[in-house]
Amino acid sequence: MDSLLSCFGQVYFFFARAGARTRTSHVKIALILCSIFTTPSWSDTISLTPPSQNTANSVPVIDPKLQTNLDKVSDPKTQICLPAIDALGHSQNPVVIPGLAQAFKAENRALVRRYIVDALGQLRNPAALPTFALALKDQDVQLRQSTIAALGLMGTPQAQAMLVAQASVEKSPAVKAHLAHHLRFVPTSDATNALHKLQQDKDPNVKRKADESMTYRQTGAR
Repeated sequence: MDSLLSCFGQVYFFFARAGARTRTSHVKIALILCSIFTTPSWSDTISLTPPSQNTANSVPVIDPKLQTNLDKVSDPKTQICLPAIDALGHSQNPVVIPGLAQAFKAENRALVRRYIVDALGQLRNPAALPTFALALKDQDVQLRQSTIAALGLMGTPQAQAMLVAQASVEKSPAVKAHLAHHLRFVPTSDATNALHKLQQDKDPNVKRKADESMTYRQTGAR
């Protein structure tokens, strides 16, 4: 009501100054214009905010089939959860990464955790890197091996940097051998230095893998 009175006063004064013929005409024009500009629908009509910005478009929509598989990840029966995890990895849909990452943190079964890492590796998305960082610290040697393979499959600079960093702290010969293989595809001086160090390893298999990788880097032959 206050805005209507203010608008009426301003418009009336304008037309009075402009020299409208009668006071009645001043009032009529002022009332018509104020009724237009103070109507809520008018402001809605000229709103500059796109409708899409008012919707929850930042919330990803998960396909019902994907959601069904996500729900199966925590199933106590491996014959149910493992195929579901594998299907999520093959979906190539990054929307499933948060669900898999959360399942990894809550999961205690070593086999299931390895399946989750494998699935995340198939997705090849940087959003999985925090989960890989956790997996590299796990005591399960096979889980760390799976994580090395997943990072090698991803092949991004961040993933490759994680491989180099792991080579400097890894103790397991089995995991070192995995690292020696995947470091051959990392085109950095840090990777070369890591391979030189692995060539001096006491384990013959690690040394052999590192030698093979250095030959590959020098000749381009697998």
